[in-house]
Amino acid sequence: MSFEGEVRGIEDGRRITGIRYSAYLPMAVRELKKLADAGRQKFPPHKLLIHHSLGVVDAGAPSVIIAVGTPHSALAFEIAQWYLNGLKTQIPIWKEPVFA
Repeated sequence: MSFEGEVRGIEDGRRITGIRYSAYLPMAVRELKKLADAGRQKFPPHKLLIHHSLGVVDAGAPSVIIAVGTPHSALAFEIAQWYLNGLKTQIPIWKEPVFA
């Protein structure tokens, strides 16, 4: 199961052409590894891929991809949602809208 999160064309009610993402990579990688370790402790064995773009991502393009492999689709959806929530709340990736 995979999820692609696309950049919306509206931010705070204003049209945008994209979002500029930045991160302090050593910290972001360390926190992402912690998130993956926590997920492996919380859920049954599963395959995992998480990718978050850095730099400018155009509106309509994916900025995050999460892929989870399990024998059961419902579990894969649950795990992917858990990782997405963790990515949004725990990983130091900052966004700056590029207004049109």
